[in-house]
Amino acid sequence: MQDPVPGGRPGQRGHPPARGIEATSLTVSTGIAVTLEQLERLRGTEGIEARFSDRHIALSVFAFDNDMIVTPHLVNLMGHDDSPAFYLRRHQDEGIFDRFATHVQALWDEGRDVWATAPTG
Repeated sequence: MQDPVPGGRPGQRGHPPARGIEATSLTVSTGIAVTLEQLERLRGTEGIEARFSDRHIALSVFAFDNDMIVTPHLVNLMGHDDSPAFYLRRHQDEGIFDRFATHVQALWDEGRDVWATAPTG
């Protein structure tokens, strides 16, 4: 198995097999296809939006008002089960919460609507 490729490219291996769940490694392309299939079920649902980004995004961020969960995706670890999750609460202007919120907003703003455009690659 190849090591994950920073930034990932379609056709290259992206993650080791999940413990007993999958018999083969996931490629970046497969992960994208599975995600798009799941998102398609939500197309047209009020309040649901999704974006493509050409940047390497190595974390998940779940924000709720003044609370946030940040999960970095670490090399050779499978998804959220093996990656740490950091709980952040906004206590001040320009603190770590605001830095992550600004980062995520910039990625969102420059992203392309999943349902309006096809991914490049």
